[in-house]
Amino acid sequence: MSEAADLPVRTAIFQARPRPRPRDRKAQIIAAAADLFRQHGFHRVTLADVADAVGISAPAIYRHVRNKQELLLAAVRDGLDSLEEAVRAAANIYELVTALVDFSMQHTGLAALWQREARHLPDAERAQARSRLTGLVRQITAFIGDERRELSEADAELLAWSLLGVLAGAATREPAIRQPRREELAYAIAHAVPQCTLRTESTGAVVERGHHQANLDTRREQLLNAAIELFDRRGYGSVSMNDIGAAVGMAGPSVYKHFGAKTDLLVAAMVRGNERLHAGIPLIHETIDPQESLQILLRSHIEFSVRNSHLIGLLISERDQLPEHERAATYRLQDDYLRVWVRVVAQAIPGHDPRELALRVNAVFTVINNLVRTGNAHRRADLSTRLTELAIAILVAGT
Repeated sequence: MSEAADLPVRTAIFQARPRPRPRDRKAQIIAAAADLFRQHGFHRVTLADVADAVGISAPAIYRHVRNKQELLLAAVRDGLDSLEEAVRAAANIYELVTALVDFSMQHTGLAALWQREARHLPDAERAQARSRLTGLVRQITAFIGDERRELSEADAELLAWSLLGVLAGAATREPAIRQPRREELAYAIAHAVPQCTLRTESTGAVVERGHHQANLDTRREQLLNAAIELFDRRGYGSVSMNDIGAAVGMAGPSVYKHFGAKTDLLVAAMVRGNERLHAGIPLIHETIDPQESLQILLRSHIEFSVRNSHLIGLLISERDQLPEHERAATYRLQDDYLRVWVRVVAQAIPGHDPRELALRVNAVFTVINNLVRTGNAHRRADLSTRLTELAIAILVAGT
């Protein structure tokens, strides 16, 4: 997990680099915008930044697009167009997985764009994009169902969402692994997901889950939990103190009695998220069995994720909105957490390069993060069991 580059520095680099006039200026603008949105977040990028990135003047960009939302929508649509084409070209699950891995290697920013920035699309356009993604999952589900007829449709769908998640993890995380080997690992992990053994029979039972709430008898806790949910659903930059106050029946100015600024709410939410994320680490010192240590770490991470889906969203998407000191501290904590995982996995599954284990662990995190935030999967009563099975399949794939 690397910290985003400084935007003014990046802009200066783009300004200094001469470019030939492209055949399709709008396509170049969309590609540059997608890259900037992914790296810096929708709200921190201006049309002038995009213009600088493609070497044109700020007024000139309005010949091609009207506003930032149009650029974001075009970037999301272009990615979905390419993804749909990859799925259509496949004849079976093996061709499909190979095509999806190839796609993920070439479109490394699409997952981050969808996970973080699509929240800023108008409701109708976001619903349309979500419908297209759901349609793709139905097609992937059908491929998996044709190959594994013993699975229920719900289990095949779970594996379909997991496949997209594991590819997003392999594409967006960049440990120091040479590209051919990284692709080889991505193929092994991706092919393992549709073949994952679901050992316990699914009951089909569902539960309604909310994110974990505690001590809601205090106004401060009510406000913090409301902010966590709103920041996750709409993005930090799109939420005001008035919105947070209204969520708990309080006038906006009254929120300042509990939190001096909106930033303080985000910092408090991040501190809470990182504390709960790390809660399972001390438990692994209670055993000397490497396999048991891995199971403890898995249970802790999965329980946290299932119970705190909105906090997961913040830890993924809003880190770069923190003030510099808190942002750096958050990245250090999350890097430390990854290192603990790599060490535990290396002891339980010895003989592997730690850098490659980091890629596998990040793929596990991405699958878990996606499934606890996906409607049908999130409501499964057996979700924790399924996540454990998927995690193990990813960690041992190709070994």
